[in-house]
Amino acid sequence: WCQACRRVQPMLQEYVSDRSDVVLLRVNYDHNKSICKALSVKKLPYFHFYRGSQGKLADFSASKKTFHRLEDALAQHGTPRCSLGKPKLPEPLQQYKDEHPPQ
Repeated sequence: WCQACRRVQPMLQEYVSDRSDVVLLRVNYDHNKSICKALSVKKLPYFHFYRGSQGKLADFSASKKTFHRLEDALAQHGTPRCSLGKPKLPEPLQQYKDEHPPQ
């Protein structure tokens, strides 16, 4: 894991620890380059926001210095709203939902 990822992960986990509506999936770039390429990961750490049947709502890079981007995205995309249909998790990430829970 890169230094930036190591710095952001605990901050993010703490920030969402009381949010049952947030699921964190962690993908190791070095071991899963094809998945990262399929998801258009451009710079690490990189984040994707998905919501139910709406699929991907946002994606961007954020660091300890720009952690506010994550806070803003959670504020914007974490608001209560009606969603019809089953959640859409991209196929490359399906295997990570239960396999690698955040620590």
